Amino acid sequence: MNKTRIVSFLSFLLWGALVYLGVVVSTNAARQGQYSNLGQVKFYLMFPLAMAFLAACLSIFATKIPKPLLIALSLAQLALIPVYLFFYTGGV
Repeated sequence: MNKTRIVSFLSFLLWGALVYLGVVVSTNAARQGQYSNLGQVKFYLMFPLAMAFLAACLSIFATKIPKPLLIALSLAQLALIPVYLFFYTGGV
């Protein structure tokens, strides 16, 4: 495996873990009778799912994408995780 695929796979694992946490949060809220609204579903499930899908596509098509673009997208995905977690946890 080359380094860019490793970075893409690491990004996939991190975003996949956030998808799992979003599913857990949504199901626990539903068990307590507090159903998630559409904005929460998009934020806790759809956004991490889309990022995990993008990371998987980057890892699969790593040989077909220009290397500078692949590196930039992979690093951008990793850089978005702390920003996403800032809002995921409620801010300051």
